[in-house]
Amino acid sequence: MRLNDQDEAEDSYQVIIQEVQPRKPYPLKEGVETVLRNIESTVPKAKTAKAEDLIDDSVLRRLDQSGFIDNLYR
Repeated sequence: MRLNDQDEAEDSYQVIIQEVQPRKPYPLKEGVETVLRNIESTVPKAKTAKAEDLIDDSVLRRLDQSGFIDNLYR
């Protein structure tokens, strides 16, 4: 962001952490589909790839189910 003021940088960071970045950052199928569309001209296999085949959220799911993520915000 190229911010020179420390307070401004901290404020921006807090906005991103609290309002933009999800607490449980599960990958979105739509996001993967967007990436595939963007690279299909240089990676031919991207045209036939299925987003759901590329997403592995098993580690995040286990952390979520264990309560670990929720405990980070208490």
